[in-house]
Amino acid sequence: MALCFSINATTLPQHHHGKVNYRSNKKCLESVRNLVKKTRVASVVSAPQESLQKGNWVKLICGASFEDVVDVRNLSLVYTLAGVDCIDCAADASIVNAVNEGIGAAREIVYLRKPWVMISVNDDEDLHFRKAEFDPEECPLDCSRPCETICPASAISLQQHQSTTELSHGTETLNVLKGGVITERCYGCGRCFPVCPYDKIRMAMYTRDAAATAELLKRNDVDAIEIHTGGRQTAPFEGLWNDLGNSTGYLKLVAVSLPYAGDSTISSMNTIYTMMEPHLPCLNLWQLDGRPMSGDIGRGATRESIAFAACLAAVKDKPRGFFQLAGGTNAHTVEGLKKEGLFQTTLIAENSKDNRPMPTSLASSHALIGGIAYGGYARKIVGRVLSSMRSQHGLVHIEDYPEHLLQALANALDLVGTVKCYDPWKELPSVAGIINPGAEGFQKLFFGQEEIAIPVHSTVEAACTAHPTAEVFINFASFRSAAASSMAALKQPTVRVVAIIAEGIPEADTKQLIAYARANNKVVIGPATVGGIQAGAFKIGETAGTIDNIIACKLYRTGSVGFVSKSGGMSNELYNAIARVTDGIYEGIAIGGDVFPGSTLSDHVKIMVVLVELGGRDEYSLVEALKQGKVNKPVVAWVSGTCARLFKSKVQFGHAGAKSGGEMESAQAKNQALKDAGAVVPTSYEAFETAIKETFEKLVDEGKITPVKEFTPPQIPEDLNIAIKSGKVRAPTHIISTISDERGEEPCYAGVPMSSIVEQGYGVGDVISPLWLKRSLPRYCTHFMEFNVALLALFHYPLGFDMHLEAVVGLAASFTDTYDLNQICIMLCADHGPCVSGAHNTIVTARAGKDLVSSLVSGLLTIGPRFGGAIDDASRYFKDAYDKGLTPYEFVEGMKKKGIRVPRIGHSETYTLSKANNLVLNIDGAIGSLFLDLLAGSRMFTKPEIEEIVGIGYLNGLFLLARSIGLIGGGSRDPPARMSGRDHRVPLQICASICYINAASDPTIDFCFGHTFDQKRLKQPLYRHPWEDVLYTK
Repeated sequence: MALCFSINATTLPQHHHGKVNYRSNKKCLESVRNLVKKTRVASVVSAPQESLQKGNWVKLICGASFEDVVDVRNLSLVYTLAGVDCIDCAADASIVNAVNEGIGAAREIVYLRKPWVMISVNDDEDLHFRKAEFDPEECPLDCSRPCETICPASAISLQQHQSTTELSHGTETLNVLKGGVITERCYGCGRCFPVCPYDKIRMAMYTRDAAATAELLKRNDVDAIEIHTGGRQTAPFEGLWNDLGNSTGYLKLVAVSLPYAGDSTISSMNTIYTMMEPHLPCLNLWQLDGRPMSGDIGRGATRESIAFAACLAAVKDKPRGFFQLAGGTNAHTVEGLKKEGLFQTTLIAENSKDNRPMPTSLASSHALIGGIAYGGYARKIVGRVLSSMRSQHGLVHIEDYPEHLLQALANALDLVGTVKCYDPWKELPSVAGIINPGAEGFQKLFFGQEEIAIPVHSTVEAACTAHPTAEVFINFASFRSAAASSMAALKQPTVRVVAIIAEGIPEADTKQLIAYARANNKVVIGPATVGGIQAGAFKIGETAGTIDNIIACKLYRTGSVGFVSKSGGMSNELYNAIARVTDGIYEGIAIGGDVFPGSTLSDHVKIMVVLVELGGRDEYSLVEALKQGKVNKPVVAWVSGTCARLFKSKVQFGHAGAKSGGEMESAQAKNQALKDAGAVVPTSYEAFETAIKETFEKLVDEGKITPVKEFTPPQIPEDLNIAIKSGKVRAPTHIISTISDERGEEPCYAGVPMSSIVEQGYGVGDVISPLWLKRSLPRYCTHFMEFNVALLALFHYPLGFDMHLEAVVGLAASFTDTYDLNQICIMLCADHGPCVSGAHNTIVTARAGKDLVSSLVSGLLTIGPRFGGAIDDASRYFKDAYDKGLTPYEFVEGMKKKGIRVPRIGHSETYTLSKANNLVLNIDGAIGSLFLDLLAGSRMFTKPEIEEIVGIGYLNGLFLLARSIGLIGGGSRDPPARMSGRDHRVPLQICASICYINAASDPTIDFCFGHTFDQKRLKQPLYRHPWEDVLYTK
């Protein structure tokens, strides 16, 4: 869902609607700085006049009539960081202040060169200088209010209110509509005007005052002016130009914006230039205004401005100055210019005049199209973030919420980068965060050459609060919990799309998810989807497989084909086939193979490829879309499963929804329906690839598709572990250890597998001798070691009275039975290799030349709930679950809901309930369970005594030092039960026996002593951790 982070004009309220985490802000602001630096904005962005010459000039149009100071300030801040050359705004002092304040705030975050500030005026009536207006009380209460939904600036707001009127016979209360047009947000796009069912909306035109504009131009924080003119008549322009007088002498640029008015356009431009030339002491720019205020509508909006540029390129008598596209410009404009050969091409020779200063660098030829101005589209892609921030926090500075700033900046860089030639998404991960119930922190992952830290959150709500700009939620949970977590995500206002990977979610749950998503205008992909991909941009789930496969299928850049499938396996196969016969995938999605998929098949790109299967009737929605003309792009389709008719009974294929049923659900019927509706349907699956190829080549021949030019994708570094396994590289080790090797299926002590030690009846001494002494000593030697350590342990035990040596020896012998019960557990825990935290600490301390006790203590200090000390927790939770009669599934799900990780299950293994309804225990979990069985099975303890043993922490005694005997068994100073004859004191006997064995071979002692001896014997030098193994982050 990577992905997976969320102003001050004088009118901005000085308050926040939410608590600001300044510590988090500092970190996020550093991410903003890093993004600007990594995309090389400072080094790529040149002086504005040089950008015009190079053809990579970018102007932000805040809007000639857009007067929301808060949004203007935040837009200016974001696009300054993105590297624009100029910011165009309304000719109003408060708006100019807001622009300059936003620029100043941006330069405090990252020091960049200052973009020029431009104001816009008009010489006569112009679309850019108008406002919508209407009386909301004239609107019928039952009106559907289409004006609200169609307004791209959220400038219309209507609410029902009660109005009370005094009458002669009393009062009358009526419901009326209040609100209307938010004047400062309306920029005159006019979309509300034709949709009003009652013709209540009017357009009020206005003209900026020339005298006020002239005063504004004299300010030192205004660098340029843009004059909007109709182009057909030049007299209004001449009048305004004369009224402005000498005020233009303070400027760096004068721009003239006009639409294409036919063959007379070029002549009018030359006439206007003749009027300006005597009083034009600066650069001049022509704005080719295609389809005003429409860039946010879609790809086609940019065609008129590109056509205007093509007409200009064809004429010889071009006006002097630079040229810039505007009106309908969006993310597809550069692509269109490239197809016409007009992007950053040097076609004009510009010579400076003696009476007009011009930089020497501009006296040579320069690009025909100096750059692009972005208005509605630029505001839209950043406005989504600003709107989200406003709904959560009110009117605030965007830099106070750097996660919002980071997302807004990435969107802005993506747009500006199409002209400036930098790509922010190569520097910014699309995954904002990870949700892992019961866990928090960070997850290290590779992003290109470097590792990054992705935040981990314990709940959906916490993740969405921390990352308010993340819109996609990818759910990898099992079918048992996927429905609940998906619904939780859909209920978050910031989540727009939910992709569900799990297969087998109950149909009733799926229906609820679909209904909720449709009611709230959200999208569900799946269930049972392998995911989807937008080539070169974003990938959901396991779609397309490995990096090698992504490159082989040309999915590292966008192609021309849209692909829809129910099956993940079929989609991956078709990505490969489509890459062989076309220029590749633009977008591909597997909507899921369950009976009730969350998404339907309608989509739109240059050519659609649809591969589905028998069962269900979703394909008929595509049939209807084709018949009604809603889908007018070529569709190549095939429904698999034609072999189902060969079977005598109904057949269930791979997915839940892929089953034969009625005639309309058969593959033959759906193929015929698609063919009758106009889709290209081959005669068999084998001919499917050929049909795709022929359709694509036909579109190329017709000029409807220009195949994408191939390029070599950047090489993705291979993971070190994979490279080592394949033998491509070798890596040096940092620690030498001869104690034990835990890398295989079972630990090996000095080369002897643990299973052999147990099968041959070895004792604890037989384990200590190879680990410590590197020799397999005779049994009488190892028995002597065990006996003597037991004596030492007992001498430290607080018996409370004097004992003769013979009594001690007898007591040690009496513990033999208990010893037999525990020694296997002790031997299994004797050592877990040099990589665990305790062993590592001991090794590092020993290599620093410290003595045995220091090395021992350094290892012991790591023992706790995460290492070696969780046997008590495991036994406590297992006992509670057993007492309540819970199944393993109920136990795990209950712990998950409490936000508690189940201790001591899994480890090297991957825990799963998908194969069998039981738990995979590691050694600590097994010991905890076995000791509970031992205590209960012996029938020597009451239930309260067992609970006391678990509660006090007896079982963690296996990981304590021998000198801790007094603390472990210190509940009484009486002698053990067998000596005193009091059977209710048996817990002390068990405890003492565990501890004396622990003194001989407690895993803590072994890894501390053993690894200390090992490092000193090997004469290892001072340890220093390698730099390359550290993720340095802020």
